[in-house]
Amino acid sequence: MESGGGQIRDRGAHVMSNALWIMNADHTGPVSIEAKGTVPAKGLWDSAITMEVTYEFKNPDWTLVWSQPGERIPYFDQVKRKNLGIRDGYGAVYHGDKDKLVVWVGDGQVFTEPRPSPTKASGGVDVYKSTGHHEDWFKRHENRETNGDEYRGRRSHRLFDRARNLSLVLARKLLWDPLKQEIIGDEQARRKMSRPQRYPYCL
Repeated sequence: MESGGGQIRDRGAHVMSNALWIMNADHTGPVSIEAKGTVPAKGLWDSAITMEVTYEFKNPDWTLVWSQPGERIPYFDQVKRKNLGIRDGYGAVYHGDKDKLVVWVGDGQVFTEPRPSPTKASGGVDVYKSTGHHEDWFKRHENRETNGDEYRGRRSHRLFDRARNLSLVLARKLLWDPLKQEIIGDEQARRKMSRPQRYPYCL
């Protein structure tokens, strides 16, 4: 926990930033965070082995859940899965009003089930199509804009950083102000949101 934070702090940024983008929620955040899980009783590591974190959002009302380990959903094409390095154990399931979308992550790539894309006439939108990290970097640098700027990055980072850790360690749900980016009504948890910095690593 001192220097890493476990799987959610590693892979969480990728999955949760996508969820915020899909829900057009880059400008806001959850109103509550509740984390449950198990941590090692002894040894060098102290980040969660199993973990489930529930984030509740308002206006509109929706829920984001991180499950570790989650439900393993095999990729529909096992030959392609092996050739492309797709991992059945990592990805996301997005539940909508009418259907769900399963997303698998491979070696630097993202894969979904084959299905027709919705048209604009039926409420679909054009999505950003990446040509690779390096090409994206040069393209966005030239245009002075990004598809994932520092403001969005900070918002998604907050989802799986201190507040989530505190909910797990304190074993209780935390209420969160998405505008002020702070914990509500829990002074002990608020005090633990920051700590003295170690010289010479000070800002």
